Amino acid sequence: MGNAKYRHLAGIAPAEHDVADMGVVLRGMGFGVTTRLNMGLEETERELERFYATVRPGDLAMVYYSGHGGSVGGDDFLLPADFQAQGTERMAKLRAYALKDVLDRLKGQGATVRLLVFDACRDASMVTTKSGQ
Repeated sequence: MGNAKYRHLAGIAPAEHDVADMGVVLRGMGFGVTTRLNMGLEETERELERFYATVRPGDLAMVYYSGHGGSVGGDDFLLPADFQAQGTERMAKLRAYALKDVLDRLKGQGATVRLLVFDACRDASMVTTKSGQ
């Protein structure tokens, strides 16, 4: 997955190329690869659900992400293309996708090896205020 074109944040031009390059390498190693670019939160959730449904017990499952990322309360998040930083930490968590959720879902599906490559710029603020956590 990669987000290069954000509606409310600065773009990250290399993200699309990074995803394409990673896809070529992984396909060359015999992996099944699905590439998705510039997805909003709903599309990210939908595509990850499709991926989780393909994971079987004993699988090696990998998710690669290139784009903006951030942290709130010690948790890391990928920022979807429609992410907009405004409001509290709680609001930010609802507008982003938690990396721990990816790992938890892969574990729940029975993937023996779970790889998450988080190639993210962390210069985007996720919140505008600390109140109301």
